[in-house]
Amino acid sequence: MSPIEALGRVLDEFNGTHVEPLQAYMTGHPDPPMAVIVDRALTDDTKNQQGATWLLKEYGAAGVVPGPAATARLLSGSVRLKHWEAQLHLCQLVRHLVIEDDVEAGLFGFLQRAAESDKPFVRAWAYDGLDALADQHPHRREQVDQLLEAGATDPKASVRARIRNLREA
Repeated sequence: MSPIEALGRVLDEFNGTHVEPLQAYMTGHPDPPMAVIVDRALTDDTKNQQGATWLLKEYGAAGVVPGPAATARLLSGSVRLKHWEAQLHLCQLVRHLVIEDDVEAGLFGFLQRAAESDKPFVRAWAYDGLDALADQHPHRREQVDQLLEAGATDPKASVRARIRNLREA
């Protein structure tokens, strides 16, 4: 079975909870079809969004990221990510991506909205993504610092801790 066929099968069978099949896919495919994973992340099917963004996040942490065109497609399509876990995974992935100028503003908007999520982990990681974005696009630093300052008063300790860690780094 080709890597694309195996990807389709694992994502179609993903139940939204158990990541073991996704982990097995990663083990068997160290050089995955990243553009296809991005396309699956941007479907309207929430389980595909969850599974594909989980794969992108995990591959990104291992140093395997989509190419420039696929990254631009992912970031431009971020508004299509409706499930909170897919949004979380994208926020966690941002630090590993090269963010081109033409998608920077859209990503900034996505991360601002994510920082207002009703899910504390999404909020916490949105701030991490904002900080990573400002690292690559210094013209955003002042705005991001203001957002971090406002977020430092979040009622959830996990959000405040993430912001504190960003400031100490």
